[in-house]
Order: sequence, then C-alpha cells, then structure tokens
Amino acid sequence: MMSFKEYIFGLIAFLIVVLVPSVAQASVTHVNMGEADQIDVHKDWEVAFNEGVRIVESSITDANIVVKDNEGNNVDIPDPYVKEDGRVIVVPAPEEGYKGGHTYKLYVGKTIAFESGKEMEDRYMKTFQTEWEILDPPSPGDDIVSYGTVTSDTLNIRQYPGEEADSVGSFKEGDRVDIYGFDGYWAKILYNGEPAYVHKTYMKLRAMTGGVLQDQIIIIDPGHGDGDPGATANGGQEKEINLDVSKRIHERLKEMGANSIMTREDDSFLALSERVEFADENFYDMFVSIHTNALPGSSANGTETFCHGGKASNQEEGCLLAEKIHEQIVAKTKINDRGVKVSTPGTWNDFHVIRNTTTPSVLVELGFLTHSADAEKLLSDHYRDLYADAVAEGIKNYYLAEIK
Repeated sequence: MMSFKEYIFGLIAFLIVVLVPSVAQASVTHVNMGEADQIDVHKDWEVAFNEGVRIVESSITDANIVVKDNEGNNVDIPDPYVKEDGRVIVVPAPEEGYKGGHTYKLYVGKTIAFESGKEMEDRYMKTFQTEWEILDPPSPGDDIVSYGTVTSDTLNIRQYPGEEADSVGSFKEGDRVDIYGFDGYWAKILYNGEPAYVHKTYMKLRAMTGGVLQDQIIIIDPGHGDGDPGATANGGQEKEINLDVSKRIHERLKEMGANSIMTREDDSFLALSERVEFADENFYDMFVSIHTNALPGSSANGTETFCHGGKASNQEEGCLLAEKIHEQIVAKTKINDRGVKVSTPGTWNDFHVIRNTTTPSVLVELGFLTHSADAEKLLSDHYRDLYADAVAEGIKNYYLAEIK
C-alpha cells in the first residue's frame, strides 16, 4: 500500500509531467522592435515573435495592432502584414509618413493567433519619436537662396539691414522664412510684397541644396595656443590636443557641406575677445570651442559640455546644441559622462567665448588630461577621430532637432 508521502511525491511528479510542458508552450513574447528615438518618418516597424512560431495573418486586426499619436488619437496606417518567415508582423508607416518631431505609441494586443495554438502572455507597447522634418525647399526659379525656421519667441522685420531700422512686422517661433540674399548678418526677405530684412542669428537656416550642414558657417575654436599651453600632464599638452581634434572636426564638417572656419590653424594665440571678434567678422551661424580639462591631485575624469545661461540670445538653442554634441561624445568614446552644464555669470564657468557669442555656442571639455585613462584617449589617434566624429554628428543632429 502506498504511503501518504509516496502519494504526495507521485502527485507532484504527475503534475510536473502534465502541466509543465503545456505551460512552457503556452505563451509567446515578441523581441525588441529596435530604436525608439529620431526615427525616419516613413519607418515601417517590424514586430518579431519567438523563433518557431507562425502567425495566423487573419487574426491581425485594427484592434490588436494600433498606433496612437501623443494626444491618444489613432493613426491611420496601411494594413499590417506577415513576412514570409511567418513570425514577423510589419506595421507600415502612414502613406504620407508620421509627423516629424512627434511622439507615437505602437500597441500590440494579446489576440494575435498562432498556428500552434500558443497564446501571447501579455500586450506590448513601443514608444517612439520621429526625426524633426526638415522644411521642403522653395520652388526653383523663385530667386530664393536660403530658407529656415525662426528660433526666437519673436523676430522683428526691419525696413533695411540694421538694428536702428524701423520694425514693419515680426515673425514668431517656428515660422518659415524664405531668404533672397544676405547682407552680413541680415537676411533679405519679402514682407507684404516689399523687400525687408531679418537678423539671421535667430533662425535655423537651410541652403537650397545639400544636407542640413550645407553652407552653415561654423566656427571651431581650439582653446589656448602658443605661450598659453593650457593643461599639461601625462605627456600631453592641452593646446596640441585641442588643435588636433579641432582640425579633424573641421575636415568632417567640410565633407558634410559646412563652411567650417577655425579661429586658429596652428600653434598661435588669440585672446578670448579676439576669438569672439573673429566669429563676428565671419558672420557665423554657430560657435564650438574645444578644450581639455585638468584637476591635478584629483581622480576627476570624464567629459562635460557647457552652454551659457546668461547669454542675451540663443540660450535654449545653445543648450540643445550642447546636448546633441555631448550625447555623441559619450556614446562614441565611452568616456565617463559628467553631463551638460549651464554656465553661470560671475562663477568659474562663466566662459567668455560662449557668453559673448550671439549664436548657439558651446564649450566642450573632451576629458581630463590629469586622469590616466582619459589621457590615454586624448593622446590616441583613434580616439581623436572618435571625438571629431562625435562633435560633427552632434552638430548635424542639432540642425535636425525640433525647434523648441
């Protein structure tokens, strides 16, 4: 006769044999659907399920595959379909694409069926943000040389180029402006059918052809120089690192179509005020100052990027530029992330060159020459290339970003 203990063990064994296989085969999960930020407005999402399952295509409905906008409204998308392998559902983008710079949610419901009879264990949701759409260029033959978007709250329209000219109207943030020529910082436009002018500093401009960096006047400022070496440690000098990395950034920007200009191209010295004056003389669109950090006797390490909180103009745009450059440096070099920092007037980080430049401006501290691991990267050709790639890519991403 079976004892009570033997009966219990036997029952447990029976349940394991009967139930565990069915539980293991009962649920279906899907894998990662890929990137979520700055995606193309025409991206088709792919929802991939476990290996070995085949989806019943007729079970896909507008109730279990849903895309909603950031206000919770359903987005009209073409019918999803199953790829040939039977385990991937393709969710097409709307015929005219998603709206640029918007956030969406893709919902995958539990009622999708599989040929094996398996069931989904849960519903899923993917949040994604589209890349900010660049304005379509004006029609050819309009004599328009450039166009762009207003970045300030308001932008005064003047009768002629100059702050002393009478204002005849204004644009607001986000307005499109078609430009017929430039006179220094002043962009010639048509307002009510008559020639007028606006200051280009308060617009994100685009050339008629080429990528987002085409013809952008970008000042690259290698810090220090000549008798001012900056930080010196671990066999390196800041002035040399700044110049070499800046030259590499300069070359990459030129390859991308930008009108990149360096404040110094050799081991020479410019005072801080001269660097700002140099930028003004070139009617620049952006200012990026490259530096190397130091703190002797400390374990401080990592990269940090500064924008200025006390500027009279383009504060927000400068900090957006800092964010875009900084995130690329951290991602590409894997260096310690010290964050984006906002300079405060009257403090140690009240940097002259980013306080007194009117365009979006940043000061990049690549790393600490006084930290052995950072210094190894700063003195490496490979990592100098990565720094240059990161800064150039960050600048490009700034021009692609939504105007806030």
